[in-house]
Amino acid sequence: MYKFAKKRPRASGKVATEVITIDVTGSAPTMPGPGAYLEGVFSALTQGRNPKKTSILDFGAAKLRNTLFLLDAGYQVRAVEFPELASRMARAQENWEKAGTYPNFRKIVFPKDFYALKDKIDIALFVNVMNVIPIPNERLVALALCRKKMREGGLLYWLNWKPASSDPKTYAEKNSINDGWYRGVGRERKTFHAEWTKDEAYEMLSATGFSRSTTIDIEPSSSQSYVFSADRPILLNNFLKLAEVERGGLKRDPNTVLPEVQRIPLMKAYLEELETVGPGQAGASKYHHITTRLIAGVFDDQLKNPEMEAPIGGNLGYVDVKFKNRNEPGFFKNVKELHDLKCPSVWVECKNYNEDIGNPEFDQLSGRLDNPERGQLGILTCRKIIDRKKVLEHCQEKFKIRKCLIVLCDKDLIQLVKLKFAGGEDTVDDFMEEKLDEIID
Repeated sequence: MYKFAKKRPRASGKVATEVITIDVTGSAPTMPGPGAYLEGVFSALTQGRNPKKTSILDFGAAKLRNTLFLLDAGYQVRAVEFPELASRMARAQENWEKAGTYPNFRKIVFPKDFYALKDKIDIALFVNVMNVIPIPNERLVALALCRKKMREGGLLYWLNWKPASSDPKTYAEKNSINDGWYRGVGRERKTFHAEWTKDEAYEMLSATGFSRSTTIDIEPSSSQSYVFSADRPILLNNFLKLAEVERGGLKRDPNTVLPEVQRIPLMKAYLEELETVGPGQAGASKYHHITTRLIAGVFDDQLKNPEMEAPIGGNLGYVDVKFKNRNEPGFFKNVKELHDLKCPSVWVECKNYNEDIGNPEFDQLSGRLDNPERGQLGILTCRKIIDRKKVLEHCQEKFKIRKCLIVLCDKDLIQLVKLKFAGGEDTVDDFMEEKLDEIID
């Protein structure tokens, strides 16, 4: 249960406050079973797996329409739900009692039992779950905690229906709350719904330790229907205070009326997390992943398909990140057209050092650019620059042999994110052009 203070301006100029009560359990679907589409998805997710050895987490299991189907197929199902749901709905209570008769079923009460869950999950189901959680960071916490419970390479299925565009009367400004809308005007307890673009959904999963699966084929849907692989580190542990959450230290009183909560752009969350990552080998992987997401976000209209640990030179070596150039207007297109530097791909090396980068780091990235057809532009990221003159000299020496190396430290990434949000693409391009002009001059 959630309560939010909705501010409504009046014609008199005064502002009235209405308390909006959200009951997430009220969003439980009424269908008796998964339906043909979800049955097809479950078949794809479980293909080739032994049901007796496959652990499935049904997060936000509601009335168990998916859980019972999977239990009948013999899978080991852990159903996660708030304790109040079964007691409020007769159909739900009946299904939970029925599920309790299966030896392959386990009831997980959220949050206590979920935090304590030791099982390693093979497949996690988030079927119309994220869209009904009214606090943005709680969605990320749910995904991140689920990632911690999963086997490496496990699968997460994400389904969110998107009715807002087809029902503008219900999903209107007057019914907005937080970053979504409430439904059930006239009822004491309302439900909540939020939506995202495909890219926003992907970024939420990237931030919490997942990547889009390339091995599972499912039928397209008018809803957001995606499969992700649990194969990346969680990037926002400290921002989300996960350790404190798991200890039960961040409890929320359901009777407390909260101010409206807007989602924090993930690029800003990444910057906050980056401040907690220390230089050195221990934090190198996390630094690598966060800087990749920051570069991808700042240049989302110009670069695409970031590939981490990308093979180069016939698999003889690997580069930290490879981006493909969209060849759309902006800095990277200008590099090709105004400076005659080939730039089909942009190569990135990430150095989580406490000292200045030097000859080995510049030579390494320069070596990635030996073949002009691969590209002549690389980005070298580092934590800080102490001797800016020396770093610039390294860049200028490489430019003499038609290899353009641009160095971005933490302060540069922070500035680029600020420019992205404040002024858009032109100011971001201007920042990068100034970096290049320094090298050319």
